[in-house]
Amino acid sequence: MILTRDLIDLIESEHGRTSCSDTNLSNSDYDIEHGYFPRCRRCYLLSNENLDTDLLDFEVHIETFLTIKEKSYGKNKSNY
Repeated sequence: MILTRDLIDLIESEHGRTSCSDTNLSNSDYDIEHGYFPRCRRCYLLSNENLDTDLLDFEVHIETFLTIKEKSYGKNKSNY
């Protein structure tokens, strides 16, 4: 899967730190051998934009959750 900007926006829509931005990917560095992981997931993903996810040092898993809740009706309204 190619890591496009649209996919990055879907996976990680905001930066995890206030010290980085889409034009300042200062928190994307990592050193797996010494146990240092990227401080910001969005920075890491943006620094690898347009690459095949098979080439990344980390696996990318996309999960979606759907929550269905019962509607809340007022005192005078029924569920029918």
